[in-house]
Parts: sequence; C-alpha cells; structure tokens
Amino acid sequence: MRENKRAAFLSLGCKVNEYETERLKESFHNAGYEIVLFSEQADVYVINSCTVTAEADRKSRQMVRRARKENPSAVIVCAGCFSESAVKKLGEEQLFSETKADIIVGNAAKSDIISLVEKFETTHERIAYLPDINEKGLSYERTEIGPSPKGLITEGGRVRAFLKIQDGCDRFCSYCLIPFARGRSRSRDLSAVVREAKEFFESGRREIVLTGINISSYKGEAGESLFDVAEAIIDEISDLPGGEDFRLRLGSLEPNSICEDTIKRLSKKKALCPHFHLSLQSGSDTVLQRMNRHYTKEEFLSSVKVLREYFDDPAITADIICGFPGETKSEFEETLFFAEEVGFAKIHAFPFSAREGTKAALMDGQVKKSERLYRTGKLIELQDRLREGYVKRNIGKEAAVLIEEKEDSGGSSFFSGYTERYIRALVPAGATSEKLSAGRIVKGVPKSMQGNDCLIIDKDFIIL
Repeated sequence: MRENKRAAFLSLGCKVNEYETERLKESFHNAGYEIVLFSEQADVYVINSCTVTAEADRKSRQMVRRARKENPSAVIVCAGCFSESAVKKLGEEQLFSETKADIIVGNAAKSDIISLVEKFETTHERIAYLPDINEKGLSYERTEIGPSPKGLITEGGRVRAFLKIQDGCDRFCSYCLIPFARGRSRSRDLSAVVREAKEFFESGRREIVLTGINISSYKGEAGESLFDVAEAIIDEISDLPGGEDFRLRLGSLEPNSICEDTIKRLSKKKALCPHFHLSLQSGSDTVLQRMNRHYTKEEFLSSVKVLREYFDDPAITADIICGFPGETKSEFEETLFFAEEVGFAKIHAFPFSAREGTKAALMDGQVKKSERLYRTGKLIELQDRLREGYVKRNIGKEAAVLIEEKEDSGGSSFFSGYTERYIRALVPAGATSEKLSAGRIVKGVPKSMQGNDCLIIDKDFIIL
C-alpha cells in the first residue's frame, strides 16, 4: 500500500476525459493513494489533456506547469490527446521541456499510469509511453482503465454519471485531430455497459449521460446501436427500487443517426431526457462539404422535425464553428438564418482553430482571427436570444430538477440543478429544505425566470 501518498487529477476537454479521469481516481484509490483536489499538495499529479483547439493545447500545457509549481518534487503525468498530438508535432524532448512533465502518456496507455509512476520513482528517468492506438487488433477493452467507479468524486460533487460506451472516430472531419489522437471507432460490450449503468444507479446516481468520442457510431457485437444501448439501460434500471425516478441523457449525436422508427420507440421511455445535442458545425451546405461533414442542412432539419414530432418541445442543442476556412459573409449569414430556423435551445459557438496535421489547416481562404471572433460574437448574441425564448417557454410546465448544490441568490437561499431538458433551475429552500441534498430530484412547476436562462421552481414542489 502507498500509505500517505496523495494523488491529484485534472480533466480537460470532453466528457470522455471526465469519465476516464474518474476511473483513474478509482484505480489510484484502490492502489492505496489518498485522492485530493488538484489545487492541493500531492505526490502525483495526473493531467488528462485535450487537443481539440489551440486554446485546449495552451491550457493543457499550462496545467502541467501549474502542477509542477504546486509541488516541484511531485511526479507529473501528462496524459491523453494533447500528449498524442504534441509528441508528433514537437517530439518528446521538446514536449518534456515545454511542459516540465515527468511522464507523457498516450490514450492507449492510461491503464499503465500507476506502473509508470512506480517506474519513474525508482529510476527518476523521464518516460514517454505512447503506443500506437491503431495497432492491429486494438480493441475497446484493451484501452480500459481499471475497475468501475464507485462514486469517488472529489471535484465539484457531481451528481450525474458519465458512462463511456465508445471510443475513437472514423469520420475524419477536415478540421479535427481527434481521430488521430483517439484512433478508429470501437464500441464497448453492451452487457458491460448495462452492468456499469446499474452500478452507477445503485451508488446513488439518478442521471446517467452516455458518452464517447462518437456515440452515434456505437455498434455492439450483435449489431446493437446506440439506441439499443439506451433502451437496454432504461429497461434494466426501471425495474429496480427507485428506478421510476431514473433518467438517461444522450451525449452528442450525429444528425444522420436519427431514425424515425427508433425515435418513435424511444419516445415511449419516460426515463430518456428530451434533450438532444446534434453536432451541426455550420448552417451552410458548402461549408459542411469543406468540413467533410456527412449531411446537408436539410437532412439536419429533417432529424430535428422527427425529434419534435415524438417529444414534447425537446431541447435541441448544437455546436457551430465560426470562420471556417473559406467561409464567406454570406455563408455565415446562412448559418445565422438556419440557426434561427431550427430554433435551438442552446448553441455552443466557437471560432475555428487551425490544427496542424488537418486538411483544414492547409485550406485557402483562412479567415482572420478578428473576423472569426466577430462572427462568434454575433452567433452568441443569437444564441442568447434563442436560449431566453426556449427557457421562457418552459415556464408553467412541470419539470424534474436534479439537485446539485445549495447556493444564495438575490438575498435568498436556493438549491440549484438542471431539468430533464438541461435548463438550470433554482428550487427555494424552505421548510422542506432539510430533506434536500445533492442527488435528489425535485418535481415542480417553474413560475418565473432569473436572467435569461434559469427557471425558478414554485415553492409547492415534490421531492422524489
């Protein structure tokens, strides 16, 4: 046992990283380490990095340096997507020099981090271990990180569980490095997914979010799809004590994965949250073509119409890139018009970031940074208006709020959380507040708003 040894973790980027970081915490805990916050003094710091944008690279590098400053004698591990891409770009020696890390680990070797730390503590020689994630025969299971998490949460007291069901991507969008950092698409065994979902629920989580690099490409050994996974989890948990209050949320979906027959079937499962994040990226067909996206805006709109036919005013959210190479002002205006036509509940708008090694980085017509930022600002203005309209439509409609924390707002005390449509909501703390805590679900009717994106639940609520 590693008595008195402390380990701290930081997850950057996507929900897949969050899931993997929790698995790493559990592995270190089981190996005898005390898990502490990243802001505390530790003997080992593990940064699970991201490379989706240039800003993600900068932050990954910054966080590794911060760990070194926190404890100069600690073992510093830089793991994940930034490690994969930066080693190819800079080489091992320069990456060690720039980050001050002791150990650099690729995505295919996260399960080896504890043994690599032990090796470094013995030899005091820097280690770079980045096996080829696409090596022949590499399966999903061989990239797993250890035992299922049992709710060992140290950062922020999260009440929902992210459940990774898939890894890698085969789509090779022209702007994206992730297929190179994460490898080809591979799916987890359905029975293992259902088993872990059940463990999460029995440990007290009332919401599970299915996540992966591209969960729409999920394909089980018997040909099961993502939607089969969702149905299997709901059916398994619904029969358990308290299962009637369980809810399942889907992660980011490819627009062309929406099939009417499947959506019609799933709409009968009340546990499925009516919140669908569709990865749009642009509302212009010509830009979508240059991005190597595999749908048109009309096909996207068709998917939205199917979701709205079978779910009551579902939250349709999306990612949109502003200033993609060659994007003209008229193409950007197409995107603004299309976003308004769809009527998104929320948009994640961000400027294009050229990633060395992608086709988009070499394209003609690179848009100036100032123009990319301007367009992002314009889209955010639209998103704020659309968001306010969607949240306002939910006033007077019964909602179930998963409580996350207690907070003070406007001189009053509230419990805050998110509805099934992923709208932030405040529940007034009153005579029943002693019964409320993180992880409980409150059902009530919102009667007003705070700001443009937060509901306030009426005091006559029910604690489930």
